[in-house]
Amino acid sequence: MHYLRLSGDRATRDYANWEAIRFYQEAIHILDSQPQSEETKRAKLDIFISILDPAFFLGFPEGSSEFLAEAERLAWELGDDGSLVAVYSRFSLYHTMRGDISLGVEYSWKCFDAAEKAGDVRSMSLAAFDICSSLFFSGDFLEVVMIGRKVIEALEEKHLEKELKVGPWTVYSDQCAWCGEALGMMGEFEEAKTVLKKGIEHALGIGEVFGIGYIGQAHCVVSFPEGDADGLAYHASRSIERFEETGVKFLLGISMAWSGLGYLLLGDYETAREDIEKGSESNREFGLPIMLSFFSWALSLVDLGAGAPGKAKAHAEEALRLARVHGAVLYEALALVALGRAEGEESPSRLREASEHIRCGISMAEEMLSKPISQLGYIFLGEVFELAGRREEAVEELRKAEAMMEELRVIPDSYWLTRTREALARLG
Repeated sequence: MHYLRLSGDRATRDYANWEAIRFYQEAIHILDSQPQSEETKRAKLDIFISILDPAFFLGFPEGSSEFLAEAERLAWELGDDGSLVAVYSRFSLYHTMRGDISLGVEYSWKCFDAAEKAGDVRSMSLAAFDICSSLFFSGDFLEVVMIGRKVIEALEEKHLEKELKVGPWTVYSDQCAWCGEALGMMGEFEEAKTVLKKGIEHALGIGEVFGIGYIGQAHCVVSFPEGDADGLAYHASRSIERFEETGVKFLLGISMAWSGLGYLLLGDYETAREDIEKGSESNREFGLPIMLSFFSWALSLVDLGAGAPGKAKAHAEEALRLARVHGAVLYEALALVALGRAEGEESPSRLREASEHIRCGISMAEEMLSKPISQLGYIFLGEVFELAGRREEAVEELRKAEAMMEELRVIPDSYWLTRTREALARLG
């Protein structure tokens, strides 16, 4: 049994995830055949918690819920608060990845409560590993930042940056990624880049291939709203390469879509569409239901760039539907501003409906403290007024967007800033 356990650990480190699960299951079968004592139960609990790591990297395949349920049962039976933290954290991530954010958040707080009861840095850090995903998709960016900062500081203080891992991936890299992404969604671009730089240097220093890819993907979340086309293309490409190297495919489609959005900013709509569609196909095969809205939203932006507002509207409507199904407040706000923009171009006479959708998205962005989504909403609102021949209102909204980008100190050649100023120049 001990040999099978070690073989499973080795396979997990090598990203041979199906092989790891097979070794762990064989070890569990051996323990099941033995008389049940506290010792065998603890050994089983330890293996069930370990099996959740390769299951995570496979996108939680069929059978994962049974692993989780058995681990929870054993942890409760043994009164093991530390193990409950690990189990609840995986439950949180499982439900979030499967598209049930409300249940993911519920388990996130169970996880955090158990971590506080356990009262140590390791438990708190493991809790943060999974709680941030639920909070991010529900638009609680400030909470993600606060948790991330706390965990990063605690790990540095205890010199646990390299030690605390989930499979082959360190919690330190994970928290740098989530904290950086959330800062980016709040418009704190410089601080976001600083945190992500810290994370990538850590991952490079220890040869953490998956972490390099994951932090590269987090960089994309920052580069797009800042309008950094070259940065987005670079980070998406690096992320794709690293995910392909590890064979961990459940996040690969997302990086493909970010590559497509990079081409969108560069004006290559055909390649943008190809990359996003390939990413969407990959996500459907290997990935995350919670991200389906993201792909439809990305395609709506490509349709708008390519001059196909009818298709853009259909994709934005689908993005909005999926976001609401999964409770993804972040993607609901993005879908609303894209939908309003598409409606305004398809039928300028329906300005009221289009502007209401955009303003609703801006209102949601303000609740999330997301200036970049508000900025995008004001750009789209100004363009919709321009299409309707309402010059003064168009200039007013575009000036709001320009002022917001100046406040956020976006890069000088920002795609969004350039687009806004070109629109203002047209309007005189």
